[in-house]
Amino acid sequence: MLLHLVLLAVAIAVTFMSGSLVVSGASFTARCLGIRKMAIGMTVVAFGTSAPEFVVSFVAMLMGKQGIALGNVVGSNIANVGLALAVAALAAPIAVSRRNLVVEYPAMILLSLALFGAALTGGTIGRAEGAVLVAGLIAFIVYTSTLARENRDQSSSSEEVADRSKLPRNVMLILLGLVGLSVGSKLLVDSSVAILSAFGIPEFIIGATVVAVGTSLPEIATTAIGAWKGEREIAVGNIIGSNVFNIGMVAGTMSLIAPISVAPQTLRYEFPVMLFFSLLMLPLLLREKGVGRTWGVIAGAAYVAFVVIALSRPG
Repeated sequence: MLLHLVLLAVAIAVTFMSGSLVVSGASFTARCLGIRKMAIGMTVVAFGTSAPEFVVSFVAMLMGKQGIALGNVVGSNIANVGLALAVAALAAPIAVSRRNLVVEYPAMILLSLALFGAALTGGTIGRAEGAVLVAGLIAFIVYTSTLARENRDQSSSSEEVADRSKLPRNVMLILLGLVGLSVGSKLLVDSSVAILSAFGIPEFIIGATVVAVGTSLPEIATTAIGAWKGEREIAVGNIIGSNVFNIGMVAGTMSLIAPISVAPQTLRYEFPVMLFFSLLMLPLLLREKGVGRTWGVIAGAAYVAFVVIALSRPG
């Protein structure tokens, strides 16, 4: 047991550092193109921080651990709001322009509903449903990329031209980070399954709690640092984009590889909780002042309650 605990700690550290390398390299590459901060957060940074979820779920699918693969997606989307955005709100109040969320936030809600709806149809997310989820992700990327090209930040674009000599180095950071994610994710799946399985905890719950938090560490770090440095568009864009990528890239791709079975109790608890946390971001769209520390405390407390109930609930 002690060895698995050590391996779990190492896996989380490797995953976190590797995800950070991917984000740093990808963000620099995107800024060279003069892409707006919100667009960077929703696409390049979101892809980088969602890479751990993808690799972990892919490895879990190869190991025949479908519950961990799907639980990782649902749990990560919950953790992105209940941990990442909550921690960021505690660090500094978060407010962004409504025009930056008028399409992107509803897109996240629609994809969340699509995932829930797919799971409700026979208790299995099949290849047809997976294709719809992937198509939704592609549409989101196309829209965001088109908007980014139409609204380039010329000031940041001119500043980054002088730094293009560093581009090869940042590409290497991305590749190194991806390798690290593969190693870390394998350790994360193995150690978490060994530890929690010893206590008779179902695979889906393992994926939705321990594994989800481990793979959400890049989102937590990126969002909190972004809020603290005043880069609120990157912080919020990262959460929305990561949730979209988790559903479209991770759940969609995994269900294309093989249909994913969904337990009835999961449909009654974890999926509704995921929708609840998605709707918990609504004040960002409705309030000009956005969300502050009070909201962060509420969201964080709600996440703690989710984990306690999930771990104590019989399988």
